[in-house]
Amino acid sequence: MNVLSCFTVLLSSSDLSSNHFECDCKLSRLVNWLQDKGVRIQRPEAMLCDHPPEFRHQPLLNVSLLNCGLNYAACLKDTTSGGVGGSELVIFSSSKPGNFTPEECNSVCSVSHRYGGLGVMNECLCSTNSEPNHISKSQCTAACTDPDVMKNCGWTLAHHVFVVDFSVSLKALPVQSIHDHITFFAASSVTPVTLSWDFGDLSTRVNTTGTGVTTASHKYGLPGRYAVSLMAWAGHKEASAHGEVTVALPPKLELRCPPLAVANKSLEFTLVSWGTVDVDVDWKITKDNVEFAKASPYCPKDRVYDPQSSRCFQIVPGELSWTDARQQCSDRGGDLAIVRSDTLCNLLRQKVTQERGVWLGLSDVDSPGKLRWVNGSGAHEGEEGLPPRSPISRGNLCVSLDQRGQTSSHPCNAKRAYVCQYSPQVHVPDAGIHIVGLAVFPSNNHFYRAPSAPIATPQPPSSGIELLLFPALSFVRPGRLSSLEFATQDLSTQVNVRFQTYRPHCHYPGLHLLLPSCGGPACSPVAVCVPNDTKSHDPPSCPKLEQWCPFQHRCLPLSSPCQPSSCPNCTQGHHLPPGALRPRYTLQNEVVFTLPAGPAGHVLVQEQLEDLLVSPGDVIALQHDAGPASLLRCQSSTQSPWRQPVLALNQSEWFWINSTRQPTDHLADHGADYLLEPELDMKALEDGEGNWLEEVVCPIRVLYVGHSETQLKGANLTAGLPQPGLYSLLVTTAEPSYPASASCLLRVVPPLGLTILHPSPRNGTLYLQPNDTRLLLRVQSRYETKASCRGSNCSVTFQPDCPREFSSIPVLCRPGPSSGSGVEVTEPSLYAVLDLRLGTEEQKSPVQVELEAHNNVTEASLTVVIQLEEPLRGLVVQPHPAHRVLMESVVSYTASVLQGSSPTFKWTVDDKPYFTYYNTVLNVIYQHAAVYKLTVTAMNHVSTLTEHFNVTVDRLQPMANLTVKGVPDVVPQGSTQTLTTSVLVDMSVAATFRWSFGDGGYKEFEYRPPYSPSLLWPESPNQVLLSSNVTYIYSQPGIYTAVVSVSNRYENISQSINMSVYSILTRVDIQTEPRLLLTRKSADFEAHPLPSPYGIHYDWHFGDSSAPMQGRRVAHTYAQSGLFNVCVSVNNTISSTEVCAQMFVYEEIEDLTAESSSPTELHSPTTVWAHLASGNNITWTFSMGDGTVLTSSESHVSHNYIKDGNYTVNVTAANAVSSGWTILPVQVFVFQVVRLEPSGCVQERTLVNFQAWVSGNASAHLYEWSFGDGSPNETRHGISSISHTYLTSGNYHLSLLLSSGVNKATKANFFNWVCVQPALTNISLTLEKSHYAVGEDIQFQARAEPEFNYSYQWDFGRGEDLVLIRGSGNIFTTYKNPGHYMVTVIVFNNISTTNTSVVLRF
Repeated sequence: MNVLSCFTVLLSSSDLSSNHFECDCKLSRLVNWLQDKGVRIQRPEAMLCDHPPEFRHQPLLNVSLLNCGLNYAACLKDTTSGGVGGSELVIFSSSKPGNFTPEECNSVCSVSHRYGGLGVMNECLCSTNSEPNHISKSQCTAACTDPDVMKNCGWTLAHHVFVVDFSVSLKALPVQSIHDHITFFAASSVTPVTLSWDFGDLSTRVNTTGTGVTTASHKYGLPGRYAVSLMAWAGHKEASAHGEVTVALPPKLELRCPPLAVANKSLEFTLVSWGTVDVDVDWKITKDNVEFAKASPYCPKDRVYDPQSSRCFQIVPGELSWTDARQQCSDRGGDLAIVRSDTLCNLLRQKVTQERGVWLGLSDVDSPGKLRWVNGSGAHEGEEGLPPRSPISRGNLCVSLDQRGQTSSHPCNAKRAYVCQYSPQVHVPDAGIHIVGLAVFPSNNHFYRAPSAPIATPQPPSSGIELLLFPALSFVRPGRLSSLEFATQDLSTQVNVRFQTYRPHCHYPGLHLLLPSCGGPACSPVAVCVPNDTKSHDPPSCPKLEQWCPFQHRCLPLSSPCQPSSCPNCTQGHHLPPGALRPRYTLQNEVVFTLPAGPAGHVLVQEQLEDLLVSPGDVIALQHDAGPASLLRCQSSTQSPWRQPVLALNQSEWFWINSTRQPTDHLADHGADYLLEPELDMKALEDGEGNWLEEVVCPIRVLYVGHSETQLKGANLTAGLPQPGLYSLLVTTAEPSYPASASCLLRVVPPLGLTILHPSPRNGTLYLQPNDTRLLLRVQSRYETKASCRGSNCSVTFQPDCPREFSSIPVLCRPGPSSGSGVEVTEPSLYAVLDLRLGTEEQKSPVQVELEAHNNVTEASLTVVIQLEEPLRGLVVQPHPAHRVLMESVVSYTASVLQGSSPTFKWTVDDKPYFTYYNTVLNVIYQHAAVYKLTVTAMNHVSTLTEHFNVTVDRLQPMANLTVKGVPDVVPQGSTQTLTTSVLVDMSVAATFRWSFGDGGYKEFEYRPPYSPSLLWPESPNQVLLSSNVTYIYSQPGIYTAVVSVSNRYENISQSINMSVYSILTRVDIQTEPRLLLTRKSADFEAHPLPSPYGIHYDWHFGDSSAPMQGRRVAHTYAQSGLFNVCVSVNNTISSTEVCAQMFVYEEIEDLTAESSSPTELHSPTTVWAHLASGNNITWTFSMGDGTVLTSSESHVSHNYIKDGNYTVNVTAANAVSSGWTILPVQVFVFQVVRLEPSGCVQERTLVNFQAWVSGNASAHLYEWSFGDGSPNETRHGISSISHTYLTSGNYHLSLLLSSGVNKATKANFFNWVCVQPALTNISLTLEKSHYAVGEDIQFQARAEPEFNYSYQWDFGRGEDLVLIRGSGNIFTTYKNPGHYMVTVIVFNNISTTNTSVVLRF
């Protein structure tokens, strides 16, 4: 019997009625098998179904197989990480009829099943397969490989088999506008599904339920990057998804363009941006749809240019960390490179030479765990390249590019070269985004974008008007409004609303406006008027998406509240600080709009609001006709950091811009139509219909933006546009999500071509006469044009005809081609005469004049240098060319004018062009004797003068007859001598007389033609007789040779004469070398006679009985020291004199010695004596060693020291020629007994020698001894020792009285105890008996002689410590062990010791 037969028999005998059957398709095979085999089981009617509900309590065997249809199975390939590539057999247990797609079937099976699939009729099949059924040992092992096995097992093969999945995903969104209600899209694999949204801005979660793709909408209050998270539930399953959205404020751009520009002139365009954050712009200039200029990137020389992106890339070899590399690129005007195309990657890798590669602009520095490029875009799959070799922490992963074009990840702090990219776009500086009000509204209401209406006279309200003024919502910076948002309550009717801005001001005399802030004269959350002058300062700039908080004096994120409670002593709510008053609020601007009736909503107002400008301190208000407290959903809160005071005014009429603008009486009297600005008087309102809402949180906010200005730059703008015409400039943002643009039209006109026709410039300078400063100007233009001179009031209008005063020169007024700018000019020529009318100061030197020409279209300027010159008059030539000149000699002519400025001169000889020279001086050499024609022309830039001369050229007559008169035989020294010289010279040449007087004196005299006719020599018509007188004084005697010479450029003659000069002696000085004289040392004596030593005889007498000596300088040696009279007599045969001088002769110091009275007592004088072997005129210096220095002419000193000790005295002997020194020690002591010896014990009846040690000279003292034993005192003089015998033992008081031998009144006492003891002579040790028993007490008796109080030390022979007993020789002990013991006793005192022993036996 097989297993199946046994199983059949078993079921036939079994009762299965007590089971709770799950009558689903899992049991269909069992029912089919029972029926096929005809198995009869017990009580089949009691086999009831328990589930599903529609088959409850029905017999299992009666359930129709049609309820399950076919039995499906399938093979699902194993894709788990632990699988081995096999298949899993999936047996489907339930089926739902219908025409399903796999996605729809996934939703059906998702609640409680694991697998799904589609049947033959596309019915939805589900399977639990609670455990993975990897085919191994089942009956149908080959079912997934053999179709016959699947058929034999009774299964139908299902298709589209899948693992049931529950997942949810978020659709990525591009950059969104802050003004839009953003819709998020979520896709779920299962429907229906319940979703819970978190928008990442701290707003409340939003829950939705839907099928398929579900959505949720949200309005963000602030720009930024938000992390969006989504939770999804389907049945008991849960899934989540995460994403992010970037919300930006679309920038507004404005252009400031010149209305007109001149061709080929530089262009200046200013881009004004409002609310820009991280914005780059492109620009281009077109004309007739043809592009003439565009933004271009900065491109270094070693750059890589990518034409596809119009960007330049530069590989910087210096190695830096990723962060530092990015900063370097930013400093260069770029950023790290973004490389996202293969083409660009191939371009760059060819330039990479670094083995470790170069940094790219891809990292997770700003988004840890998620790679982003530096422009904020996420990395695509594979852009991160090869993984790092070791794990890298989040936020420190950066990507580099190597030589093969392969990217790889590395730690950001590693150092590498890097690639900078330069974009053609112009980076616009961040302008700043700011907010007043609540950053996040507490609820998500219906969104409504309110259109604004034009401001007009409002209709009379049907009900009351409420004005909500928010004085705490004060603008901190000037700016431009961007949007208004607020949340409303349920509105039953249409509501008219006016959004208004107000500006506070103080109308009280002497009070000043204080804006909401902390740290000033007062602190208040609202503007107040205070007595102190409150000069406000512009707040510092803040990082992007942050703003300045005046209460914390720092920048805060836009989402953070700036709460006045941060300040100490700040008033709360609307309460005023002490001494402050409320300002008035003037209405500045308003926007009108209407809200429809409906449920609570989130209102956005943007139109017209964006054109409003605000200033620091301005506040906002809402005015509406919904009724009191019926518009905003304000809630009271004492803890919220967003709480603020709000002033609610209930009034019967609208308060609007024209409501209070009535002419004042004063102005009305004069017919003026001036209207007053409407304003709110806060004090009057508080006292009247005003009501303060304290500490409320109102859902209202206003975004406003700052602005920045950027100059557009580029080579094309610097060069200008080439041709006239109408151009268009377009500026667009590079961000494609929210493009912004600005444009302007530019008309380019040709240049005026301002030209000076007369006078013609010379080297850039115009030369004019002072009485005629007119310029002839020309421009090309069809418009009326005026010429002027900058800085003066001269002005003239151009005319089409040539001015009459210049019409005689037709060539001046011919039309010119152009101004040289390269622009084709077809404009007509216009002419004008401009008189500069220069002032007196301007006429003195060259002056720079700026000429201007301008019309309604364009203008031009021209800077010229004007030089005024006077006309020349009166040409003069020196010497006159009619005078006779010599051939073959240089003739110098000098030209000048009597009147005029800046002349230049031209010289021409015989009208020959090659003999023409330009200079003030003409140097010419005539080669032949003849008559020549000389033409001289003087000229400047405004006039010319010319003269003609005949020049006679002749031969030279030589000099002759040189004579000197008035030479004396003897010349007294210092007398004046006059000498006369005469000579014949040619009348056409100059002559120079030169005197050399032989003592270095020199004089020179020069004579030049033309000479006086009286000097002509009758015998030679072409010669003159020249005479010269010279005076001279010889200052020194001697024989001198004087030479006189006469010379000209052709020849020279001279004559010599002898001059004998003598002097009279007036004084003689004696000098010695050396200056100080020494005995036995030779010295030189020298006489110095005045005024001169010339020709003198000298006699010397030295005053020491030595022989006289002769000569000006003699040597002499003195044998003895002392004062001597030295005399010298001088004689030069004309005069004589004698002089004497006293000379001191010194002796050198030798063999210096010194001694002292040391040792000396303290406070007694210490005397030091010094001795010399030789030396005189001595100065003694004694340095006593205690800081005292004594100087004396005596060789000994006395000094009292104030402190005892050992001193070193330095003795110095010095005179004018030598010095010597020596040192000696000095002891200063305190008079005392230092010690006595012996100091211990001494033996009685023995002579003891006592020695006293004292300070000072022991032999000079008196010693008085007392021994304390009753013996008489003993006195010794000069002996410090004594002997004494003590007869008995004991302690004695020994004293010594010491008296000083120097000062008898000085005494010193010394006391000491003397121990006197006997010397041991005998010791005996006795026992009572010779043998003792163990344990018996034994008495030892030791006797010492002579008797004394000795000490006894016992050793009992047992290896124990010694036992010491003082004063007694008796002791008891007991032995516990038998044996032989050596007992020893040691007896001793301070001066002697002895011992004895005895042996014991036991």
